[in-house]
Amino acid sequence: MTHGLSGPFIERLEPSVGFGLELALEVDTAVRDPYGEVKLVTVKALLPSELAYLLEHGTEGLAELARRFADSGEEHLSRLKRKPVA
Repeated sequence: MTHGLSGPFIERLEPSVGFGLELALEVDTAVRDPYGEVKLVTVKALLPSELAYLLEHGTEGLAELARRFADSGEEHLSRLKRKPVA
């Protein structure tokens, strides 16, 4: 869980501010813009049951949610009316 930023906050598992509750999955892709290099991340809005699962299972839960999102084929999308993966 992050505060909408990459890097130093990725290990913190408390609910975030600014964007609501999200799971940020960093990717190895970076692009250059006029201001420098930009690292891309996928931000997934968590449903209440997914947040509860993450808080209960910690780091292992984070990895499991990421796997389940990838298996769903919609790891890059945030939809309010989707079925929870946990």
